[in-house]
Amino acid sequence: MKITRITEINEAAFQSMIPRVEEKKGRDLIRLGVTDERQMAVGALIAACEDGIIELHSIFVLRRKRRKGYGTKLFSTLMAVAEGTDADMVTASFIENREMNGFFRHMGFELVEGRPVYATTIGELKRLPLFKKIGGHRGRRDIKSVAGLTPTQKAFFQRRFWNCDYDPNLSTACFDEEGCCKSALRVRPYVRRLHVMWLEVEGRNQMDIPYHIYLMARRAETLFGAGVADVVVSMSFLDEKLAASAAGLLGDSRYVHVMGHYIAAVRAIGTGAP
Repeated sequence: MKITRITEINEAAFQSMIPRVEEKKGRDLIRLGVTDERQMAVGALIAACEDGIIELHSIFVLRRKRRKGYGTKLFSTLMAVAEGTDADMVTASFIENREMNGFFRHMGFELVEGRPVYATTIGELKRLPLFKKIGGHRGRRDIKSVAGLTPTQKAFFQRRFWNCDYDPNLSTACFDEEGCCKSALRVRPYVRRLHVMWLEVEGRNQMDIPYHIYLMARRAETLFGAGVADVVVSMSFLDEKLAASAAGLLGDSRYVHVMGHYIAAVRAIGTGAP
């Protein structure tokens, strides 16, 4: 196996293994890929270094290549890179599952269980009666993708949510006539999954929730094409009252269910990993 830096020259080979995120100024993005003995891309890792912390955004290895040391090699290389920075810890967050829990513990991380994560698929969302009604009205013109905001609105969004990664084509925002952000949705894409994090919804604007998700689902069709119906949409909420409101607005549990909890993982640099 061989580790390589992912650059504009070779990123096409790893494109399906890395999420698209909005890069922010003032931080270093670390993109690593791993190839097998035939020089074929089999895995990738994305991390960012900022304010003394390296945040692991994603680590992915093709299913048929797992448990063969590729993930360990990617992470060990990241730690070697980290030694040359001013960072003193590595953090990550993911939805709990046995494979990921075991991998991060093996790599020396401490794990802490966090808030619940809800899940559905694009196909299930499109079957919701409420979504069919929204589609008949073609959504709402005041809710737009972040990529389609005016420069002033986009600057406000980036300042307000400066510490979050998101895809500007899938993330959405609603501004009033006075230029204030009434509601916003941050979406972070992974391999065959979109993760939704609500950042802000004022109490009187909770009916914005399904319209934001409807627009995200429509734009996901462009990203994923014919297989979009099977794409998983996971959602977490900082406010459990908002989670209850969202569940009520989106429909019954046949469509949206709890898939687990967020896990926060932390490891000091220079300790513990194989």
